[in-house]
Amino acid sequence: MSAFAATGTIVVENTGTFEYASDENGLAITFENANTHTRSRYRQRPFDQCSAMSMYSVRGTAQVAIDGSCPSRGGEVFVHVYEWNTRVQDWCLIRQITGERSDVPSGDYAGSREVARVMNCPKIGSDGSYSYESTEDVKKDIDGELAALKDAEKDKARLDRYLTQMPFYLPLEIAGYVGKIDVQLANDLGFFLAQRGRASDAIPLLQKIVLMYPGRVVAKLNLADALWESGQQAPARTQYSEYVSQMQNDDKRDRIPHRAFERSRQ
Repeated sequence: MSAFAATGTIVVENTGTFEYASDENGLAITFENANTHTRSRYRQRPFDQCSAMSMYSVRGTAQVAIDGSCPSRGGEVFVHVYEWNTRVQDWCLIRQITGERSDVPSGDYAGSREVARVMNCPKIGSDGSYSYESTEDVKKDIDGELAALKDAEKDKARLDRYLTQMPFYLPLEIAGYVGKIDVQLANDLGFFLAQRGRASDAIPLLQKIVLMYPGRVVAKLNLADALWESGQQAPARTQYSEYVSQMQNDDKRDRIPHRAFERSRQ
């Protein structure tokens, strides 16, 4: 995700250009269609009294997000993700992300965010009520995503493309289905994201795996590494210590990476 700003311009390749500005009434948004050069205007009201309204492009996609999250530590999260719909020639709400930000000093380093898939193409500025895709249908799609990951693992270039095009909200969405999906592939995804500079996207997924599968010691190492790479050394040390202890109890001391010993003691 890009940095928040009160005003800005977003260019969506082959689709058009957004200009937006925040005020006390939320966001004033103008979109110019790259093909027809027509201009559409939208008004998005604040999602909450504490909302700091902004807008950004979703990395790796042709989507945009309107973010009305509360900026305080542990504050409420409100994010709407939109995608251009060629059938209706407008931007449709496809994801609604809600929950709470992380609060590292209190020990909450991942926060609690949930992703819902919105149906029926609500437009920018629509405040609901929304219809949502069923958990069964979402799970089928997630199973397909993980199958695509498994296939992409066979070739480094394909894996890089797959991960580059993955929106930030997909690991969050997958985290909500841990316990119902292939946990090995979910863990692989967290590992690969952290290895490619996306530790913050990997942390909620890896944390959920560790919580639901405490016996999966490799997930603890992956979570520790992701926390360390994101600059959260204190909780990372805790995870490294738990990983080292569990590996020693399993008589696997010789398989513990040197960094785990070192970082657990720092």
